[in-house]
Amino acid sequence: MSPSDLADDLAYVRTIAEEGRQAPLLGGSYLVFWGVLNAIAWSAHWALVQEVLVPDPDWHFALLWTLYGVAAGLGSVLLGGRQKTLPGRSSIGNRVEGAAWTGAGLGIGAVAVGAIGRMALTGDTLSVDVIVPAAFALYGGALMVTGIVSKEKWLAAFATAAYALAVLFGLFLSAEWFYLAGAAGALVILLLPGTILLRKEPSMTV
Repeated sequence: MSPSDLADDLAYVRTIAEEGRQAPLLGGSYLVFWGVLNAIAWSAHWALVQEVLVPDPDWHFALLWTLYGVAAGLGSVLLGGRQKTLPGRSSIGNRVEGAAWTGAGLGIGAVAVGAIGRMALTGDTLSVDVIVPAAFALYGGALMVTGIVSKEKWLAAFATAAYALAVLFGLFLSAEWFYLAGAAGALVILLLPGTILLRKEPSMTV
């Protein structure tokens, strides 16, 4: 962030504070992106497991999740560039939102590394299923913290739903409908609140 960008951002935040308002959250585009990406990936994984796409999936799983990683990396870079054009990044709500979702992402990544490592060492292909309930638990935490700090109380409902889904997926780990339900959950827990936040984003000018 350049000095002029920082000055403009702080001026925007000051104007919002003087009006007695909270600076709008800027993470909506990320939630929409991850909601859609996860829904597509988990739906495709379910279709592979059920042999809907191909009769004998093998290397297809590796291809799917490699493409997922590429899409995730490119999408994150593009969204980061987009977010830099929006005012209000220095507000406490947006700083906490960024930190909360970064922590959630690292937590999901850690679980994924452990699960994939177990699969590689033992051949247990179901070990990766644990990523889904862990992801929803961490989504819930990020949504709850963001909602409390930003005073966007409606986010608590999505956080509660995310926790409930984490329990559900833990109880029915590896069920036939597991990944398909995970895809639907991603649309509800990520895409829906992300769309709401996008509509609340500030314009380019104060």
